[in-house]
Amino acid sequence: MPALVVLILAVLFLVLRARSEATTQAVNHSNQVMTEVDRLLVALVSAESRQRGYLITGDTAYLQPSLDATGEVRRHLRHLRVLTADQPDQQRRLDELERWSEAKLEELASTLHIRDSLGVEAAVEEVRTDRGQGLMTRVRAIVEEIQRGEAELLAERTAAGASEQRRAILVLVLGSLLAAAVSYLISRQISAAAETQAAQARILQQQNRRFGEQAEILRQQKKQLEETAAQLEASNASLQRTNQELIRVSVEADVARQLAEEANQAKSQFLATMSHELRTPLNAIGGYAELLDMGIHGPVTEEQHQALQRVQVAQRHLLGLINDLLNYAKVEAGRVEYKLAEVDVPAVAEEVLSMLMPQAVDREVIADCRPDTGLRARADRERLQQILINLISNALKFSSPGDRIEVECDGTEDSLIVRVSDTGRGIPEEKIEAIFDPFVQVNPNLSSDGAGGAGLGLAISRELARGMGGDLTAASELGKGSTFTLTLPRIRD
Repeated sequence: MPALVVLILAVLFLVLRARSEATTQAVNHSNQVMTEVDRLLVALVSAESRQRGYLITGDTAYLQPSLDATGEVRRHLRHLRVLTADQPDQQRRLDELERWSEAKLEELASTLHIRDSLGVEAAVEEVRTDRGQGLMTRVRAIVEEIQRGEAELLAERTAAGASEQRRAILVLVLGSLLAAAVSYLISRQISAAAETQAAQARILQQQNRRFGEQAEILRQQKKQLEETAAQLEASNASLQRTNQELIRVSVEADVARQLAEEANQAKSQFLATMSHELRTPLNAIGGYAELLDMGIHGPVTEEQHQALQRVQVAQRHLLGLINDLLNYAKVEAGRVEYKLAEVDVPAVAEEVLSMLMPQAVDREVIADCRPDTGLRARADRERLQQILINLISNALKFSSPGDRIEVECDGTEDSLIVRVSDTGRGIPEEKIEAIFDPFVQVNPNLSSDGAGGAGLGLAISRELARGMGGDLTAASELGKGSTFTLTLPRIRD
């Protein structure tokens, strides 16, 4: 009988111990599920914060951590699926959590795409719809449901574990009393068993204490996660304030740019109007001076003839300056019309050089044209003539007796190239690009005839070239001369 009692007690103890271990495992399982849900929420918050950082700064360093957070969210979802495989209610909640998490990830990716394709302002407008905040609110609600479910399950399992421990202790005590009453002979054996069971009880208590410590650690981690989330929310609010300030500055810059454009348009209109108003009396001055010089109103003396010649030279020079102003005003105001057609460029180059040949002879400058016949471009013939006149006139103006000017025509697969080269004074390297700016002259006192200009010829020529789909560039070496290269779209047979 004592042996049977001991056997029964041993069986009951083993059963209770197995149940206690199963309860302990279930408690750990619930804690693991709650931890995994917290990590998923942190990963989503991190991805959202990285997206906001990229939207505000444009720094691509925010993108890779955001992509890693996306993968982390999906890994946590898969792990939760495995952990709650035996819980239909949690599986149903996970279905909702997965659907809303994917919607949130799609919203983050969509906002990044809008920022890259349509710009920061479009992305900001997308953020202001609060769609992302609504998705995040829904995710948080589902996470709370899952945590509540696990918390309830954890409470049940913890209570069950405590109950199992109480049953085990009760069985041990009753078994000890029953064994003592049944037989004094096995008192030592029962005492030994009681000591063993007491030791096991201490082990269970130690395990419970460790579980309590682990639960406290998990609570601390949860608190830290909540603090981190609050910091992220504060950072997000700061970023939003910064974004609003950037938008305000951008609006002010747009207003300033619009005012500058209006002022520039008014300036161009003023130049065009004044150029017309000045050109009419200048033409009259030139005409009357020429009539006087011809003796229409009576004979003129040699001194009067020379004076009238100087008046005509000054009138032509001033009229040229005004014409440059008028042309530049038209170009800047976008009122130049191009009549594009097939143009024999070498023929135009020879024609312009022939027109300016008397000036070359007067300055004792050797001028030569070496065209490659059969080269045609799509261009406006009148604008092309204007460009070549400006380039060759500039070369003559800054050349000395004995210098040489060459006009060459060449072609590539897609472009037609005209080069105007001279062996004159050259241009300093640091001022090559500046010569194409309006009203800029490298040194107006270096022209061979002393006649200055408004510094608009090259600026107008480059704009005309670009208006015909080409370009105008320059290369020069001080003391050895300059080469201006005009490119135009080529027409092939």
